[in-house]
Amino acid sequence: MPVELTIVESVTELDTTVVEVVLESASAPGPAGADGADGADGVGVPVGGTTGQRLAKASNADFDTEWSDAGTPGLHATTHEDGGTDEISLAGLSGTSAALQAHLDDATAAHDASAISILDTANDFTATDVEGALAELQADAEADATALSDHIADATAAHAASAISFTPDGSIAATTVQAAIVEVRDEAGGGGAPTDADYLVGTANGGLSAEIVVGTSPGGELGGTWASPTVDATHSGSSHAAVQAAAEATAAAALSAHLTDTADAHDASAISVDSTTLSGTGTDVQASLEELDNLLDDHSARHENGGADEISIAGLDGTSTELANHLADATAAHAASAISVSSATLSGTGTDVQAVFEEIDNLLDDHSARHENGGADEISVAGLSGELADAQPVTVRKNTGADVGTRSRLNFIEGTNVTLTVADDAGSDEVDITIASSGGSGTDLGFANAFMLMGA
Repeated sequence: MPVELTIVESVTELDTTVVEVVLESASAPGPAGADGADGADGVGVPVGGTTGQRLAKASNADFDTEWSDAGTPGLHATTHEDGGTDEISLAGLSGTSAALQAHLDDATAAHDASAISILDTANDFTATDVEGALAELQADAEADATALSDHIADATAAHAASAISFTPDGSIAATTVQAAIVEVRDEAGGGGAPTDADYLVGTANGGLSAEIVVGTSPGGELGGTWASPTVDATHSGSSHAAVQAAAEATAAAALSAHLTDTADAHDASAISVDSTTLSGTGTDVQASLEELDNLLDDHSARHENGGADEISIAGLDGTSTELANHLADATAAHAASAISVSSATLSGTGTDVQAVFEEIDNLLDDHSARHENGGADEISVAGLSGELADAQPVTVRKNTGADVGTRSRLNFIEGTNVTLTVADDAGSDEVDITIASSGGSGTDLGFANAFMLMGA
């Protein structure tokens, strides 16, 4: 007795779509038919493979499979690591790595001086790093300090007289002390007294031509000796003691007023100075003070870069304010665009951190799409372990005819004289379906007794 297979498309609640299979028998089942011949061996799986690999399609052809690392636990991450098939570059990534942040936060030892190279285009150093260059500068400074100290302590030959400048004055035209001494000597006539001058002498001297002999002791109203003369009490027959006393009192008062004058005792221009030991050329206090004032007005500029007395920071202790602020800056010590990178080993073309981060950011924005169907790094579900989150549909047709429907579940319905026995075989990962006919002449149903449930 034939058994009729009826396939009915049905839609039930919660949008769960199933295909219903109805088996019916027109009469009571007959005796079971004989077993059919064994079928040919299936294609099977390719030989080889290693632990953890999955079976995947090698092409679109039927039965063309191969062992693959795709989907293997732990291997996806390695594809993004250095040298992986989908290596991810730091260039263009947002945020700051822990190592870079620690470097930016380090205000005391971000770099060893020996790890910072110098360019030295003028070939001033033999060292090639900052540590070595500082050591050379320190040695030079110590040598200069020693030489200066020895020079200052030299009380006999610190300078030759010919090396000390002299400002020409009066009849002396020389510009050095040595030459001025020679001029003075020459003008003195080789060391003898001039013959064209008048001299007051106590007794006549044959070596002088125009001497005035005044005697060996003062005379007239002068008493005492020429070394310590005195004035007689009577001057031209009258006493001048009172006049002298008044003059002395006037002079004493004037001297006292002069000594106590703290505002205008002398004009600064009326007080001479010896400029031979000064850096300026002024010959009075006023001129020298003005020269010093001009120096002080521009004092800081003289010590700055390019100044007349430029100070080099090489070898100095401490840290400049600008460098300290830079090392302590944890947010904006450098703009990412100001930090260069070598793109020779990167997948992008950016030459600075900002550009490389942006390139990686663009890749990450489209990361999931790269793994989807047709993406640049498409992931195949073939060989993946576990169950897919979405139910996979199966297409059902009747009598090798047109497709009845494609749904994620098959529903078998007992028809007339047909009994279904359904059991879940967890060990074999299948659902066993036994179809029994209760009447007829034992027609072979032609169905396998086990179906794989294709969807939830």
